[in-house]
Amino acid sequence: MQIKGLRIIFLTLFLSVVLTFAGFSVNAESEPIHGGTLELARVDDATELDPHTTTAHPSRRIFELVYSNLIGLDADMQPVPELAESWDISEEGDEYTFYLRDDVYFHNGDHMTSEDIAYSIERILDEETGAAARSHIADIENVLTPDDYTIVFELKSPNASMLLHLADANAVIVNKAVAEADSLNSVENTVGTGPFQLSEWYPDEEMTLIRHADFYEEDKPYLDEIRFTVIPEEFSIVAGLRTGQTDFALLNLPTAALAIEEQTPNVTLSSELSLRWTPLFVNTEREPLDDIRVRQAINYAINREEMIASAMLGEAEPIGPIPSSLTFWAYDVSQSPFYQQDIDRAEELLREAGYEDGFTISINFMSGYEEVLSQVQVLQNQLEKVNINLELNSLERGIYIDRWVDADFDLSLSTNAGAADPDFYLFRYFHSEGSLAFIHGHWSNDRVDTLLEEGRREVDEELRQEIYLEAQEILIEEAPFIWLNAPYEYFAFADHVKGFTPLPTGGINYLKDVWLDN
Repeated sequence: MQIKGLRIIFLTLFLSVVLTFAGFSVNAESEPIHGGTLELARVDDATELDPHTTTAHPSRRIFELVYSNLIGLDADMQPVPELAESWDISEEGDEYTFYLRDDVYFHNGDHMTSEDIAYSIERILDEETGAAARSHIADIENVLTPDDYTIVFELKSPNASMLLHLADANAVIVNKAVAEADSLNSVENTVGTGPFQLSEWYPDEEMTLIRHADFYEEDKPYLDEIRFTVIPEEFSIVAGLRTGQTDFALLNLPTAALAIEEQTPNVTLSSELSLRWTPLFVNTEREPLDDIRVRQAINYAINREEMIASAMLGEAEPIGPIPSSLTFWAYDVSQSPFYQQDIDRAEELLREAGYEDGFTISINFMSGYEEVLSQVQVLQNQLEKVNINLELNSLERGIYIDRWVDADFDLSLSTNAGAADPDFYLFRYFHSEGSLAFIHGHWSNDRVDTLLEEGRREVDEELRQEIYLEAQEILIEEAPFIWLNAPYEYFAFADHVKGFTPLPTGGINYLKDVWLDN
């Protein structure tokens, strides 16, 4: 693989992810066996099926298996070939040329070419699509297809995050003919090139993926099927692992993970600090949250360590705008006064803002998640100390997402997907032209805009680090979001499940390598 010019950026960029996921896999000494159904349990289901517009984590996990990206990421979060066998980057860093595989077929038998790649990228870039990844790849100015197996991206300016963004689950490659003909938000039109094909879906109950016989990686996937079953109670999932009804589980609760670790033989638990992140989304257009002093007062009223200890059994870490698991890029929140609970300072700020008698605001959160409810209840108790009455709005997943997309909330809490580059966490939310800037009520800061633009283009890693540290300091002070914690990522699987490699993003891409030794 030839990578010219900016080679050092991409080597150091991904090596800066300091996590212990790297190299963790369950490999048997014997050869993989083909066949069988993997029974996979999780508490939540996919929401929508359009991979370019749907950001819900349970949906993204399906996209990772059904679709493919131009490039992928390995367990060390370094770029690896996927649909592109290799690529060149110009000396100036403003032109990317990808050389595609010629043996890729969609689930419906269509042969994939550069036209499908071009269509997918242009669909993401089209503002009318409402694509989640548009801000990430907006520096792509022209898409050229010299032949069926070569595609060229001409950039407005160098972008040190481009490769990572092209590997994101919301930047997968779709079938041009299918997408032009109809909506992608249906089972029959979920047509990718990934290792598995969506066969059946009974929402909030069960989803079945079947083996893609023409998958481009030889002999893979090994499994015939993956059956996703929705089990709302995590301790019921643990019981299924114990009885053998479940082979593989995606867990959120530290208590469930602890039960597996201490009381469930013949089951492996992978537990590592995640790249995912939990913020309080703040609608800065609504009173009294439009006043920076009120937002700062809320920050001062929060005791994150208490929240983590009581609601999460200590299985999380306080974070700023970039999770602490990205150690090179993350701001050291222990150095910020806003991360030291200070009730007196919070009350002083509220008096200055004219709210010495307090006020009432509401918080939206998804029902059915014990760890989320616990955090919200701790938050409610902490804000009471400064006379802020927090009304709790527990919403069914679909309603929660609709309200979030409409920015119809005072505060909103959820855990969100992560990635291995700082741009992923900042640009789309906090640049004034970011594709998700509406979420916080279009708060903007000219200096942050400049820093986020410089951060994308800077080729020196140390200078890039300084840029993102300054941006985070401003964001913490102005509080368009209030950042809480990064949780741990839990995967649990029976001993007969072989070959799985977990990712710090919580992705399950490497189920394509899994086989059953039973």
